[in-house]
Amino acid sequence: MAADKSSRLDRLGDGGLVVIEGLASIGAWGSAGVAVAMGKFLLAGVLTALGLGVFLRLKRLRTNRRTGRG
Repeated sequence: MAADKSSRLDRLGDGGLVVIEGLASIGAWGSAGVAVAMGKFLLAGVLTALGLGVFLRLKRLRTNRRTGRG
C-alpha cells in the first residue's frame, strides 16, 4: 500500500534511477556503443554536407549554362 501513496514525482525519480542504474551496468560496452553512434552521426553529417555542396555546384553550373554565362 505504501507504493500507492507515493507521488508521481517519486515514481518518476525511481524510474529515472532504475534507468541510470541500467545504463551504468552496461559499462564499457555502453561507452563503445556511444562512440560508434557519435561517429556514425558525424559521418552522416559530413556526407550530407558534401552531397549538398555537390548538388548546389551542379545546380549553379546548370543555371549558368541556361543563361549563357558559362
